[in-house]
Amino acid sequence: MCGGLVGFDESAELVLGNSTSSDLAKLKYIAMLKRRQKIVNAINTNRIIRKQLIKHHYWQHKSSAG
Repeated sequence: MCGGLVGFDESAELVLGNSTSSDLAKLKYIAMLKRRQKIVNAINTNRIIRKQLIKHHYWQHKSSAG
């Protein structure tokens, strides 16, 4: 498996490959993925908001100058 972060491969193997792994380990792994996804979503949302603010600011200046 190809995971971008250190420790990803081991976790994936633990959850997917090892049938004796505990449910707790699976839950921890799922929680980690969800948390990572939340961070990614937050970063993307911030980028979008920033772009819209810059665009809005630009048009305000342009209309007031003309």
